[in-house]
Amino acid sequence: MVNLKNYIRTLNVIVIALFIVSLSWTTASFAEETTKKSSDRLSIGEKFQGESLSFQVSFWILDNVATATISVVKTGDFYVATLKAKTSGLAWWLTNREDKYISVLQEVDGGNRFRTVSFEEWWKIGSKVRRNLTEMRYPDGKVKVRKWRKGRNVEQYSMKIKDGVAYDDPLCAFYNFRYGVYGISVEGASFSIPTFPKKDEVASDILLSILTEDEFDKRIKSKHIKKHFGNPVSKEYYMADVKLDKDILGSKSGLMEILFNEKLVPVWAVAKDVALFGDVKGILIEEPAKVTSNP
Repeated sequence: MVNLKNYIRTLNVIVIALFIVSLSWTTASFAEETTKKSSDRLSIGEKFQGESLSFQVSFWILDNVATATISVVKTGDFYVATLKAKTSGLAWWLTNREDKYISVLQEVDGGNRFRTVSFEEWWKIGSKVRRNLTEMRYPDGKVKVRKWRKGRNVEQYSMKIKDGVAYDDPLCAFYNFRYGVYGISVEGASFSIPTFPKKDEVASDILLSILTEDEFDKRIKSKHIKKHFGNPVSKEYYMADVKLDKDILGSKSGLMEILFNEKLVPVWAVAKDVALFGDVKGILIEEPAKVTSNP
């Protein structure tokens, strides 16, 4: 039986990274929008609530072994971003697994950015459930982390929120980046996106680099990409590199490649050299849709 633990973890990272990369391509229309008075713009929550994307993942010669969806909806005074992933087909038969990541977000700075209120990680394999909860205790200047296994609280600890540092979870970073909180990017630009620190309070960032046109031409040779997006691949597509903590992907390098279309929608990604699986690929299967209730 194939152990799909690392595979599903990689699936989740692929979907998060797809969204973060899509944010880096801010168009001239956005630049024009940012020149407007803040009173003329939608708040960050109003701009993004209701968005949803679905992806399908493959590895080796196996296609369609898992699906994943990411969305954000308004719930009371907060916004809830959710990433859900589950095995399907052969993978479901091998291991019935479902993963869910939930970020509760709050508008701050007059609606000009999100900040994380809490970030929950939830895994279910068969009848076994694991859960982690990270809460931002802003009045106390603390990050509180709690972990449950088989319904029991097995660990909890706190870390200090460093002065002047915003610890955005990956889902929060997606919307902040797209709204322009981190700045406007261009071809060849690079970014370092702060995420939650590790238990020893060591920083853990996502590094992102946008390929230039020349770099794109050299890179876009994958048979898998050409199969889905044409040969030659249209110049309307763009590519970016992402580097994450190697432990997150369970790979030798922590590297990913991501492709998105002329509508700035991420359509394909590959996580490199993942343990047991080699290159793990994700592809868009459903165009952006609107959701109106909390998933």
